[in-house]
Amino acid sequence: MRYRSFGRTGLLVSELCLGTMIFGGKGFWEVVGKLCAKEVEATIGGALEAGVNFIDTADVYSEGESETLVGGTLAALARPREQLIVATKVRGRTGPGPNQVGLSRSHIMASIDAFDFPPVDRGRLPKVLDALRTVSKASDVSVARVALAWQLTKPFVTSIIIGAKSKTQLDDNLAAVDVKLAPEHVALLDAASALPPEYPGWMLDWQNREPRVQEAKAAK
Repeated sequence: MRYRSFGRTGLLVSELCLGTMIFGGKGFWEVVGKLCAKEVEATIGGALEAGVNFIDTADVYSEGESETLVGGTLAALARPREQLIVATKVRGRTGPGPNQVGLSRSHIMASIDAFDFPPVDRGRLPKVLDALRTVSKASDVSVARVALAWQLTKPFVTSIIIGAKSKTQLDDNLAAVDVKLAPEHVALLDAASALPPEYPGWMLDWQNREPRVQEAKAAK
């Protein structure tokens, strides 16, 4: 496992961060995942053994049960707390109104009716998935592993949150740090996922196209 600087905090975090949204499965969160205490201990233990030192949770995950499972598991594993970085999130505000925050049924149901989670541009998704599958086949590794390895090629990425529902999935995700994608595969994935240019970005590109640059030089 490799480690990267966490902003300007001075802390070093593992390239992969263990997400815990799938722990517990209480209430609405059951559709995301419902790992029990024994499974959570195996998942966290496996991640720590692989060198992960960064865990992400939130008080809204399984209505607080995820945080409880994380704390209980770390205690059971007897890992020194100072060796780990645990990030959490609170309240989950989605707007300025008094009922657009908290864990009320109204707030949760309004979110379901609305913020699809995570938000995905479904018009662009098939193109990205096709590129991921192409690279997966060429590299002989899973699509998930390719996706993680691809993100790790980006200098602006510090750590990627993973969420594994089984040991097989966890092992596959953790192995992403050892995948070395060919430059042409990175270029393919970058092109498939590129956001449509917006003004003034597209104007700058248009003005600086090579033919226009040459024309300007010739005019001088």
